[in-house]
Amino acid sequence: MISRQSSNQKGASLVEMPVALSIFIIFLLFPLIDLATIALRSATAYYAAYNAAHSAARAPTFLADDPATGKPSACEEAIRAAQATKAAALAGTNFEDGDIKARILALPLNSDPTKPRKADFIGADNKPLPPDPGVDQDYIYQVEVSIDASIEPLFTLSTIFGQVPGLTIAIPLKVTSRQNVENPDGWVR
Repeated sequence: MISRQSSNQKGASLVEMPVALSIFIIFLLFPLIDLATIALRSATAYYAAYNAAHSAARAPTFLADDPATGKPSACEEAIRAAQATKAAALAGTNFEDGDIKARILALPLNSDPTKPRKADFIGADNKPLPPDPGVDQDYIYQVEVSIDASIEPLFTLSTIFGQVPGLTIAIPLKVTSRQNVENPDGWVR
């Protein structure tokens, strides 16, 4: 009698094992793999914003290409650097050229109260604001690049979980990076 019960229990365990493993895989393993994938793809978006700001900070002009050297503007450099980073990384991080916004802030070097504390040269839509006569070579410039990205999950298990951002549908993500620029001659607009 005892031997029959133990063989029945072993058979029941053998039958229950695939059910338990499938529950483990569906409800724990797939979401963990998705979470890791989203973390890697988010890091790609952050790195793209960092590279874009760094490349834009090295450009001699902001909106227009430099006629003297033929070098591209900071806005063009930001777009090129962000797209190059996206192309070299894992798929699933999506943003277009229109999703990359660059702007410049002028921060004063001295504490002269007659000069403005901060002056925006460029708005978020990459259009120049009216020139500020108080802004000249006494400023350190700060280039800010923001990217509106969409991060896709690796697996889409929408039939099981429904519409869950990051698990079954893409997560919208806005990343911003800033780089300081010291330009004693002033930034050529």
